[in-house]
Parts: sequence; structure tokens; C-alpha cells
Amino acid sequence: MIFFDSHIPSGYSWEYIVILQDLKELFFPKKKWIQRKFYSMRLRRAISKSIHVLMLDSESAMELNESLDVSEDKIGTIPWFFPFYKTWGEIPVTLNIKSKLNLRGEYIIYDSGNELHNNFERVLKALKNLKDRGIILYLLVLCEETTKDLDIRSKVIEYKIWDQIHFLGTIPKEEEYYYYTQSLWVVFSSIYESFPFHFTKAIAYNCRIFANNIPAISSVMGDRIYYLDPLSVHNMSDTLEHTLWKSAATNYYTLPYSPVLSALKLSEYIEAKN
Repeated sequence: MIFFDSHIPSGYSWEYIVILQDLKELFFPKKKWIQRKFYSMRLRRAISKSIHVLMLDSESAMELNESLDVSEDKIGTIPWFFPFYKTWGEIPVTLNIKSKLNLRGEYIIYDSGNELHNNFERVLKALKNLKDRGIILYLLVLCEETTKDLDIRSKVIEYKIWDQIHFLGTIPKEEEYYYYTQSLWVVFSSIYESFPFHFTKAIAYNCRIFANNIPAISSVMGDRIYYLDPLSVHNMSDTLEHTLWKSAATNYYTLPYSPVLSALKLSEYIEAKN
């Protein structure tokens, strides 16, 4: 049997494999203290009774070995894939996003689903630096959690860029095509990922991507995207300034990840046990 994360049915006594998407809840916990303790205990119990624990990236696999003292023989990695995303084509009435939002210049998109990335504040600082250099760039925030974060909103006011940031949250599905295809770039500011699932929409709409240069992203995306230094606001500002208006073709169709490849690798672990 295969289980994801620590969700093992009570009383289950047969052999099983655990697939862990990431260790984010251990490194960047969102749960309250008692919930984190319970999650950690449940995860350790699930791992201890499993025959294999499969991670989606080698960095997390090493952390699992070091942080939770899991035997290297039990840990494996499995290549994952970007889920199929059904895009919306053009709707009968053309929608101009800049006119709709009254933007006086180009915009980039920040979209991490329902999750606020831990490095998002540096993106705001980079936009402030660009503004100080005379470059006005708008940021459309489509992340639901970020729109509710009062600390982030206070930073926007502190940096005096409130007129450049639009907290939109979830946009209508039928308008996605226009938001993404009219954007200059899509930016992601994560400092920890196992597999860059958050790129799914940007890839589906063939958008150019800025992302932090961390192993789990660069090992998957290679030279198909542009990278930012996650620890340097100065580097972020310079890279954005010198790259924003470059004409760069995307080649996501060459990404060597598919459900078939994941299934083949998973079958190897199953057959090895048998």
C-alpha cells in the first residue's frame, strides 16, 4: 500500500510505502505548537513502520535522514511531475487587464496558490528599490493567504508602494488567460520547495518565470527560467531591472517529467521489496 504524508489508517498492519511531498511543516510550521507536536509524532510513527519513505527531492531526503534520524536505506527519491492544468482560452469579449485595474505600466504576477512564501517581503523590497531607480512595476498578488496577511500589507505601506501592489486573491477562472498571458513575468519567492508545483499555471500559460535559486527548483527547471538570489534584495532588484524587458522564449515542453516516469520509479521500489 502507498500512503501520502503521515495519514496511515489506525490499526493498519500491512507493509506500506510513504511518499512525503516535503518537510515544510517541520521547517516552516503554520500549525500551532500542540498541532505541530502531534504532527511530528504521527509522522515519525508512520515512517518507523514503513518499508520506504520517498521524497520528491534529494535535499529533503538528506534532511529527513539528519533531522528525523531515518536510515539512508529506507529513504528514496522519486521524480514527480507537473499536474495537467486545463487552461481557458480566449473568451468572446477581450479583457485588457491594465485597463481593468487602471495600471499605467507593466505588471508581474505573484501566485503561490493558498500559500504565502517565506521570502515574499524581499520581493516587496526589490520593487521599492526599482521604484527608487525610477522603474514602476506593478505586482498582482493572486495568493489567497497573502491577501489576508496584515504584516505584508503594513510592509507595502512602509515601503510606499501601495499604489503598485494589487491584492486580488483568487481571480475568476475564465479571466486567467488574460491575467497570465498579458503579464510581463510570473515571480515566485519560495526559499524551500520539494518540487515546484506552484509553477503549474505559469507553465500552462507559457509565462516567463522568475524564481529563487534553490536546488529543488534549479534541478527541475534548469535554464528554462531566470533565477533570483533568495538572500539578496540587491541581486533581486538588479536581476529584475536588467531582465524584465528581455525577449526570452520559453521551452517548458522539454521538461522531462511525467506521470509515467514517476510510476516507473515507484514500481522499482515496490519490486525491490518483492
